[in-house]
Amino acid sequence: MEFDKKILMNNISYLLKRKNKRIGDLESEIGVSKGYISRINKKSNGVAAGIDIVYKIAQALEVSVDVLISVDLQIVDDKEIYLLNLLKSFQKKTENREIFWNKHEPRSIASMLAGKEYTNIPMLHTHPDDRNERFDDYEYISRKIYVSSFLGTGLDLGDDNNRVGPWFTLEIDDLNTVYLTDVMKYSHKGESSEVLEMYIYTSEYYEEYDEDGSGSSGYTHSLVPLCCSAKMGENIDAAMTALYKTVCNHQNDIHIPVNLKEVLDKFMKS
Repeated sequence: MEFDKKILMNNISYLLKRKNKRIGDLESEIGVSKGYISRINKKSNGVAAGIDIVYKIAQALEVSVDVLISVDLQIVDDKEIYLLNLLKSFQKKTENREIFWNKHEPRSIASMLAGKEYTNIPMLHTHPDDRNERFDDYEYISRKIYVSSFLGTGLDLGDDNNRVGPWFTLEIDDLNTVYLTDVMKYSHKGESSEVLEMYIYTSEYYEEYDEDGSGSSGYTHSLVPLCCSAKMGENIDAAMTALYKTVCNHQNDIHIPVNLKEVLDKFMKS
């Protein structure tokens, strides 16, 4: 496995210091001899940092392998480390076919923006000029605009399929959905650049009842912005780009729904 040993060793030292641990504690935890990790950084000593050792180190230090060997953690904050771990986890689980993303085609997104197709995508909002909807037009729903929590409304999606998408949706569970969007931002000079954004749309059950039994219950919904490739530095940009490419490449994976798999498992065992 080829990587920069200096980054690996610097990250190990940094994370051990944060956890108030010594390198000997780490070596004992991952089951290697004393001094093994220190010898990894030396040349021509016969000690190699194999993927199995790096994986054990990453697990012990609570960081992903990719982050441990490629990101200088001394110059990033806790929030960025957390997001990098999250993005790498999404990527790894996608590669291993543990999770599956639903795809929103550019043509469908353009139709939503034009008001020709219904949408419940939370980043799309009714255009200010269309608050008084025209119910006399059967095909007219309402034009939409993409509202970015990171860049405001400074995103020109338009109806051009080349300017947007595809977008992807991941249902973590019944109450939480992740959105990964690909949009185009335009500068005042007319130059365009790809912008990847990630949100989580979360629901929380509530009950509000008085002593007399009056009140209500239901769900509250909120949109939480997680990260943006254009706003959070090159580490997040690289991680989001790698994740997006992985999700695109795995769209043709065979996905058997859980409920159907249970039926098929039962059939095979019968």
